[in-house]
This record gives sequence, C-alpha cells and structure tokens, in this order.
Amino acid sequence: MSSIPIDELRKIKKILEEKIENNSDESNDSDSSYKNNSDYKIKYNSCESKYRYLQLELANKEIEISELKEKLEILNKYQLLIKNTNFLFDRLDNAFKVLHERINKIEDNSFIKINTFSILANIENLCIKTKDKYQEYINNSVYPLFLDDQIIFKNAITIIYNNKIKEFNNIENIRDITIMDKSRKIVGFFLNIKLNII
Repeated sequence: MSSIPIDELRKIKKILEEKIENNSDESNDSDSSYKNNSDYKIKYNSCESKYRYLQLELANKEIEISELKEKLEILNKYQLLIKNTNFLFDRLDNAFKVLHERINKIEDNSFIKINTFSILANIENLCIKTKDKYQEYINNSVYPLFLDDQIIFKNAITIIYNNKIKEFNNIENIRDITIMDKSRKIVGFFLNIKLNII
C-alpha cells in the first residue's frame, strides 16, 4: 500500500463524492434503461468501496500523524534535556575553574594582603550560592524532562552532578586549609616581630 499525503487523500475523496453525485444525477435521467441502471449500481458499488477504502486510508494517516506528533514531542523534550544538562555541567565546570583559580592565586602569593581573608570568605559564599543555584536548576530544568522509563539515564546524570558538587566541597576544604595556613603565617609574623623587639 503506497503512502499518499493527507491533502491528496482529501482531494480524491472530494472527487469521488462528486462522481457519486454525478452518477446519481445521471441515473435520474436514464431511469427507463435497465442497462444504465445496472451500470449505475456497479459504478456506485465500485465508488462506494473505493470511498470506504479511502476513509480507512485517511483514518490510518491521521493515526500516523498523531503518532508522529507524539514522537516529535518526545524528541523535543529529549533535545531540551540534553541542552539543559550540557548547560548545567558547563556552568558547574566554569564556576569550579574560576573558584580554583582564585584559591591558587591566594596560595601562590606568599605575602599576606589585607583583603586575603575577605577573598577567602567570598569564595565560600560563591561555593554555597553556586551549589544552591544549580541544585535549583537541576530540580526545575533537568529532572522534570526525564521520561518515566529513563531512570538509568536520570541516575547517571545525578551521579555526575553529585561528583561535581563534591568538587565544590573540595574547594571549601582547600579554602579552610588556606585560611589556617595564612592565619599561621600571620601569627608567626607577629611572633617574629615580638621576638625581634625583645
């Protein structure tokens, strides 16, 4: 059975309906002839069966269209899921890189600046805000897009996400170690001054 576009099927249906009407008009003009009446019945039955076939074909096409619309909706949802997931991990990687660079800059600088501790406090604040922001993002813009049968995919994304969040916890630990190290250096610096004065 060949696949005929729906518009084409509708045109065929209209033509057949017109032919049935025309045959009906012709039969009124030639009622006296038995042969014409017999021909009309054969033509009518043929047209009627073609019409039923086309109705069935049209119904099949409408079912096909509905199925394709459902598949398209699922595909669009899947594409949005991939896009949002990529965005999430790209932003997390970028935030991790920026925070790590800030910590490294402080660690590399042996001289303690006045704003060192405020920078370290800012890093902690950024870590917390970043984790909160992307927890909300994954809950609102990623998880709702998963279909019920995508549990393995959802679990995989969750595992990767949790590993990324652990990176931020590591930054917070590095920050704490840096604070302790800088505090120790400050205490040592003042002790050294005091000992030199004595």
